[in-house]
Amino acid sequence: MEAQVSQNWTRRLLIVGERPGQDEDKKSGHPFSGKSGKLLRGWLADKGFSQDDVAFTNATRCGGPDNTKPTMTQIRCCRPFLLWELENLKPETVLALGNSALAAVTNDGQASVTRSRGRLLDVPKTG
Repeated sequence: MEAQVSQNWTRRLLIVGERPGQDEDKKSGHPFSGKSGKLLRGWLADKGFSQDDVAFTNATRCGGPDNTKPTMTQIRCCRPFLLWELENLKPETVLALGNSALAAVTNDGQASVTRSRGRLLDVPKTG
């Protein structure tokens, strides 16, 4: 897997979403590039995060039919990409946006953002 890691990236924050939205899946190919992504990036900039402070990724690499939630099998098929990003970017903090993203980060199909709220979680490196 060949990818470029910015030499300027400060490794502050990696944001993990569920899956690509229509804009990124069909147009840009970049995570969080649609309307919601632009809103999130604007909010982060307002809070003092530069473009080099934050990286974006998704639990799965492609959108499902009719915007369906990814299955744990689909998440696990894509998890090696997430593990590669974690290994190479070494973020200080990982923010999982939703249960699917949390399941990808923790490798736990029963993961719940409600039950995990306010807790530091381990990121298993296998599975």
